[in-house]
Amino acid sequence: MIHFPTVWAGPFDVPREELLETLKIEAEKILEEAVKKFEEAGVKVQKLVREGSPASEIIKAASEEDVDLIVMSSHGTHSCYC
Repeated sequence: MIHFPTVWAGPFDVPREELLETLKIEAEKILEEAVKKFEEAGVKVQKLVREGSPASEIIKAASEEDVDLIVMSSHGTHSCYC
């Protein structure tokens, strides 16, 4: 499982590094909950949090981790576009 924290452009009241660290911590929490559900169902998963271009990082992670399957989802706030 791989998650990309979203950073919005614009002025912030907190330093960028602090914001990125907070987003990474939240990403870890989200992934940990998902991993727990998969493991309870008997599915082996590995979690990753990456920074950068999602397309490039997904390709890089797939190559580095020698994965067989990539499943992508969203936050579920929009319809599926096929």
